[in-house]
Amino acid sequence: IHHLKKDMLSSAKITNSYFELDLNDTWLLSLPSQFIAGAMMIIRCLSAKGTLIVTDCSSMPAIPADKSISFAAMIPLQIENLIQAEVDLSNIQKLIIGGAAVSRDLNMKLQKLDTNCFATYGMTETITHIAVQALNGKYKSDWFSALDGVKLGVDDESCLSIETNHLSIEKLQTNDIVNLEDNRFQFIGRRDNVINSGGLKISPEAIENQLDGLFDFKLFCFGIDSDKYGKELVLAVESNQLNELEIIEKCNSIIPKNKCPKQVFNINPFVYTTTGKIDRKATIASIQKKRSDI
Repeated sequence: IHHLKKDMLSSAKITNSYFELDLNDTWLLSLPSQFIAGAMMIIRCLSAKGTLIVTDCSSMPAIPADKSISFAAMIPLQIENLIQAEVDLSNIQKLIIGGAAVSRDLNMKLQKLDTNCFATYGMTETITHIAVQALNGKYKSDWFSALDGVKLGVDDESCLSIETNHLSIEKLQTNDIVNLEDNRFQFIGRRDNVINSGGLKISPEAIENQLDGLFDFKLFCFGIDSDKYGKELVLAVESNQLNELEIIEKCNSIIPKNKCPKQVFNINPFVYTTTGKIDRKATIASIQKKRSDI
């Protein structure tokens, strides 16, 4: 994907305006600059003529304790590790978290921070985020709100469409199913991932959201071929031990039987992308290979 420099600059200015950042502020770079999220942190700082603080781009970046940080961006894995290590984050005023969904457990931990934390929604095509959700503090919300100049809509299948005033793209149609209301939305799941099981359409992400916090290991749902249902929902877990019956019973306790995972597959570890997200396709391919080898 190629971006126009003017689009990247416009995106940076929109973000700076939303978070009220100017030349008196500081930006923390803790994401690799060869990817769009890290590159945009540099451009935001340059466009505002502010001060850039550079730290390591590891899974637990060093946070300079002697400097006030106005704005930082991290992936969930980084902030999770920092909180677990009891690193003092009080010198970070505003933190955006993107690249993957914020789990219920991490969300609860964020409530104890003085830092104002935000989830972001966007993609490489939109030059990072076009919508923001406050996760803690007095403006905490369950909704993603569009940035200035962004108009949201949905198609016939409730998939989000994006129109912007600041980018060259006229309209972008996504495969993300959302609940849209007054230019804000709640993410439900991807249309590509929807499973038709015996005529019942199931969103794996919606089931994962219900299971979030129920287990102490990472998991995700996907569909496999089934003689009985056409497709059936199954669960992939990253665990050292597997008690399939116990896991299914726990799932049944909170999920209707017709939407409950029918099987559990353990693969430890999952396959991850370079940015720390679960690579679902590669992990599923590993599971399928494991099944075919049996």
